[in-house]
Amino acid sequence: MSRPLPELEMTNGQRWLEMLIVLLSAALIIGTAWSYSGLPDRVPLHFGTSGVADRWGDKSEIWQLPAICIAVGLLLRWLNSRPDMYNYSVPVTPQNARQMYQTGARFIRLVRLWVVVIFCLAQASIIDAAFRQGNTPVIWFIWVAIGGLLISTIWGVYRFHVSAPK
Repeated sequence: MSRPLPELEMTNGQRWLEMLIVLLSAALIIGTAWSYSGLPDRVPLHFGTSGVADRWGDKSEIWQLPAICIAVGLLLRWLNSRPDMYNYSVPVTPQNARQMYQTGARFIRLVRLWVVVIFCLAQASIIDAAFRQGNTPVIWFIWVAIGGLLISTIWGVYRFHVSAPK
């Protein structure tokens, strides 16, 4: 089934959000590069819920998180440009397509933001723990960011149903 594809323009708020996503992604890469030479040869790569490292590896593995973040970010960026491909929980009609697609694109943009924030916090935890020999106080920030992602998801589902035809 073919869906209508109206032209969507980004608002100023969405442009700012895009810039924030790019800046945070750049900060992730620059922060990793900046701290890399000072890291010990073995760094913590995974933490239990208590914040204590439970897996260690070579410091070159620290580049995995930025690489995954950029790959996921690019995939979500592409998906952001194709709201007609989303699996909506309500019918998309010519009458509601613009509103549904705007809501969908806004939702994916928020997901992208939270993904970058989670990856930045995870990388900050790894770098911090490497200098602290495996303990990090930053772990609770990641749980807050995951909560933000869940709240954004609930908001997105709600907005789709509010935007749906009555």
